[in-house]
Amino acid sequence: MGENRTFVTIVLPAELTSDWLGEGTWLELEPGTRLFVDGSQVEKAELTPSELAAAAIQAAARGIRAVVYAPGALVFGLARQAFQLAGVHEGRQMAVFRERRAALAWLLEDSTGG
Repeated sequence: MGENRTFVTIVLPAELTSDWLGEGTWLELEPGTRLFVDGSQVEKAELTPSELAAAAIQAAARGIRAVVYAPGALVFGLARQAFQLAGVHEGRQMAVFRERRAALAWLLEDSTGG
């Protein structure tokens, strides 16, 4: 987990599994944290959108503002499905982008109106 003064970065592993997600290191974040999830290294995913949705629900309940950087179709699709299953209104508290610059701009904007 990487830290910056304004947000925390989590780099997803090349092989994204239920076990990795279940470790829940990201749940140790302070409520209200801004989180940059870097999915650029993922090559294989062995978990379901429902498992990711449960994680999104937990993060949303803690007021975490999260963005997923997903240049590849695999993570992009999983994140979009997870947000829909979780009932998270994409673009408000959580979002997914294919471009890193756009992801960072969204994460750092003023979430009260932007």
